Amino acid sequence: MYNFSTVVSLSKNDLIQAIQQFAREDVEAKAKNSVIENKDEKLAKINKAFARELSARVGKEIPTENKTELKRYTMSGAVQEEFRYLKDVMIDAVLPIVCSASSLNALMDLKYADYGDTIKFTVSNKALYHVTKASFKKRHAEVQKTYRTDVTLNGENHKVTVMADLYDILQGSDYIAYEVMKSAVSIEQAIFAEGYTALKSALTGSNIPSQFTANVFSDTAFLTIKQRVQAYNGGGKVVAIGTDVALSSILPSGQSLVRISDDSDYVRNGHFSTYKGVELIPLEQVIDVDNQDSYGTLFDDDKIFLVSVDSDKILKGGIFGGTFSHVSDDNANKESVHTLEKAWEVAVVSPSVMGLITLGQ
Repeated sequence: MYNFSTVVSLSKNDLIQAIQQFAREDVEAKAKNSVIENKDEKLAKINKAFARELSARVGKEIPTENKTELKRYTMSGAVQEEFRYLKDVMIDAVLPIVCSASSLNALMDLKYADYGDTIKFTVSNKALYHVTKASFKKRHAEVQKTYRTDVTLNGENHKVTVMADLYDILQGSDYIAYEVMKSAVSIEQAIFAEGYTALKSALTGSNIPSQFTANVFSDTAFLTIKQRVQAYNGGGKVVAIGTDVALSSILPSGQSLVRISDDSDYVRNGHFSTYKGVELIPLEQVIDVDNQDSYGTLFDDDKIFLVSVDSDKILKGGIFGGTFSHVSDDNANKESVHTLEKAWEVAVVSPSVMGLITLGQ
């Protein structure tokens, strides 16, 4: 698992180890549709580790016994500066863990780099050489050569402004882990939302050959696109990716004659695990942050993607450097209003081909 340079310097710190362990347990619990065991106890433990580290960095004990003095303590500019720094490092500590759990990783190759660096992807040419008949007297056939291409991502800055009350955290009515995890998940979903939007744009119109698309699901269309994707990606394993709703539409032709038992994958999961030898991978639905007032969701329920897992991934992404936060001068010592900055970039870059089945209404 990648660690940003800011995290490496504190990797043996109790606070960083505790928040990373909490993030891993949170990811595992969500994958199992369960909850973290003894969650409140672990949240309180992280709060205590945070308070100890904050006090050590400021060089002044936290006056926990006097609420007035505690409030005065949290309004100190030096305390606020260390608060922002620790929160930034904690976000960086859990972000790779959160990103590693996204179901969209099946379509995206995500890398990390330090601040000011670039990320290079080398894209190979998958075209095969054309072999022709030729006379025994002919010295050579048509000269052919394929080349690899280097694609460089530089990162684009993104910002989010949030409020976090240090006083509530230090006196125990709020948890720093909640703020850190919410920020990390918000960044992770924004990264993959950009990737999915770019992918949909790349799969419109003439950008994708008609031989790799179908506007209605059928066994013939499914298998035809599957074998074509497999052939043009060098024979690698092909999987079908879609939301639970999309995958539930994958049923055998003549479905009225199909018997589905109570203990089948279809009943347990809402879709088959494998169909016609192709593994079906659910794309976990997430909030469409830009449309959450109307309860919008991000991933389309009418699209099934057929991709080769052994081939170069369609999407390339990069996260650059640590998180930075700053405050406005007019409320730096009053309300803890932090503007977080994080750089990332996503692009559709790949020699691989993929299939797309758009389900009919």
